[in-house]
Amino acid sequence: NKKERVGEALVALQQYFVWNLKNNKSDKASRVRGYLKNRRGFTSEDIDSLGFGFVPAWSSVIEYMALKKGFSKEELDAACTVTNEEGKTSVGKYHTLSIPYVCAGELKGFQFRRVDSDEAPKYLVNTGLDRKSDFFNMPYGQVDAIVVVEGEMDALCAAAHGLKNITAIGGAEISGDRRRQVEHAIGAGVKRIYLCPDLDSVTDESGNAVPNRSKRYRCVLRSIHTIQDVAIDFDGIYVVEFPEVTDPDEYIRKYGADAFRSLLRNAKHWSKYLSDNHSVIE
Repeated sequence: NKKERVGEALVALQQYFVWNLKNNKSDKASRVRGYLKNRRGFTSEDIDSLGFGFVPAWSSVIEYMALKKGFSKEELDAACTVTNEEGKTSVGKYHTLSIPYVCAGELKGFQFRRVDSDEAPKYLVNTGLDRKSDFFNMPYGQVDAIVVVEGEMDALCAAAHGLKNITAIGGAEISGDRRRQVEHAIGAGVKRIYLCPDLDSVTDESGNAVPNRSKRYRCVLRSIHTIQDVAIDFDGIYVVEFPEVTDPDEYIRKYGADAFRSLLRNAKHWSKYLSDNHSVIE
């Protein structure tokens, strides 16, 4: 049936992207490999286990899926549409790193990243990819606790360093349609949620970069409100605090997994975090 064919097409695409990352000899493929190893610090084993891939020209993807794997263009579009109405796309041209979007063991689609610059948009996803129903990298099966970070690469960096149950919101806070992420997590048995958003910087009156703790406080507060709106008696909410301007990816690469585990052990219960930090709101 159609759903099975879509699933088969996603798997075929994933295998093709992974093969290209290992075997494609183009400069673009070399830059993706260099980005993963040199800028992000992933080992060859990490790259294999996390399923990163290289996307060649999208016309090559269409040709491979049709001639080698027997999928029609309609089936490919149902699985992974990346082109606009004019048939144009930057996937395979500028956005050449593929990141499999996996939730609870299911491959749902792909996120594609630029590696040559941080020019917006850095990331693209295939049309129709639902990023708001489940936390990215949500473990399969029942789990007691999850750590919720902002970005998918933060979660994958943590996984590469042996940290388990690190999931991503796909944004700065849990709000709006992302309440479904909480509903599904609690439905899967989660009893503790550790909130770990980035700590960004802001320029003060003297022109110095200082931690933007007020922004982080507001993001955490909205996330707490969303969680407790879903389950009014849910009290297992903890907030991970960074000692400096950073994000989980940067912190783990700089200080190591054990240092991040220490932050988790010292995470504050939501009520204490709010009482300790309410004064940061301007």
